[in-house]
Amino acid sequence: MIQPFSFGPKRALLCAIMILARPIMAYDSIRVSKWINVEKSISAGALAADRDNLYLIDEKKGRIQVYDREGTLTTIIGDPSAKKESLRNPKGLAAGAGGRIYVADTGNSRIAIIDAAGHFSGFFGAPGSEPGMMRVPESVAVGADGRIYVADTGNSRVEVFTAEGIFLYGFRTFGKPGGKKTFKSPSKVAVDLSDRVYVLDRSLGKIFVFDSRQNFLAEFKISGDDFVVDRYGYLYILDSANN
Repeated sequence: MIQPFSFGPKRALLCAIMILARPIMAYDSIRVSKWINVEKSISAGALAADRDNLYLIDEKKGRIQVYDREGTLTTIIGDPSAKKESLRNPKGLAAGAGGRIYVADTGNSRIAIIDAAGHFSGFFGAPGSEPGMMRVPESVAVGADGRIYVADTGNSRVEVFTAEGIFLYGFRTFGKPGGKKTFKSPSKVAVDLSDRVYVLDRSLGKIFVFDSRQNFLAEFKISGDDFVVDRYGYLYILDSANN
């Protein structure tokens, strides 16, 4: 079941003011504009979209299915038989500028960069715990400024890189000064148009919100295993346990 994240009336107003800091907009309805059929053999994982295409991860086969706006499968990216340019158990992906796609290549503990033509143009990150290294990263996101945010799940942190994959910094704590705690299993990261960062920690069952300088803003307890943030700052939670 996918539904907008909701609060009581007073908490909703407070959180909207605290997180959005912009005119509040609401949906009066959400409808399916078009269904896209995928093969039953696909182990569908994360998906991302840009203005022209929808990208869907096939976790089992280590591939990315590319569909056009009409729902037609146009390209399959990834060849499991290719050693250097293969994906292993990819978990997350995000669309960047210029048609680039960033893939959390979880099994290889790195991020893959795919160009607009559907070719691998580079990789960054390597197995390990030092800054700029990763251990089973499960999610990747692109900020409004082009920076790349990685949920470095196995190292219990979030790392930030340039669009080319140059390491900038990482963070692993949340909470107010004097009472900070650390992530356990950050499994999803997302960034809105104001570069607020949202981190879902699977083990803690919460989403944590940070400003563009990684100052802690808020936390929400959820019953769900995935989420997205729309352009207005609204959260949508995937609660598969409750259909």
